[in-house]
Amino acid sequence: MDASIAAHESSRRLAELLRHEQYGLAEFLVALAEFDRERLWLQLGHASLFSFLHRELGLSNAAAHYRKVAAGLIQEFPEVVGPLRQGKLCLTSVADLARVMTPENRAEVLPRFFHRSRPRPGGLEVRTAGRAHDDLMARLTYGNDWMEHCAPGTRSVQCTDGASSRGTG
Repeated sequence: MDASIAAHESSRRLAELLRHEQYGLAEFLVALAEFDRERLWLQLGHASLFSFLHRELGLSNAAAHYRKVAAGLIQEFPEVVGPLRQGKLCLTSVADLARVMTPENRAEVLPRFFHRSRPRPGGLEVRTAGRAHDDLMARLTYGNDWMEHCAPGTRSVQCTDGASSRGTG
């Protein structure tokens, strides 16, 4: 077999396996969200979902954290499942997304996290107040876009292309 053909075959196989991995992770997270919603970890003697993931399933602290946050995000915003299945939304960016996504800004914020992993300098800036704590300020940098969310109860979104939208939260 020609080396070039073998490389292309291997590449196709790897892409297929990656699609299965992304879909499988999304399915795991959907099942985990339901497991958490029903608080089934209590019946197994765990004080929290994190404890279940870490102690029962043997995940590292970081892996348990990301999956716990993703399960919570799926419960609150089921529309994140599709992008997770499609590989558009990375598990590591879910924790950042969960800190800033609200019912009011979800349509605009969610797509800005597609195909992003960890924050990098000079990109998306999100400040939010009134989410988990009134004084929560999250500064996240993704790509070359930025957004700003202002005072509790008010959401102001501005993008580098000059677009702006306002609403109340």
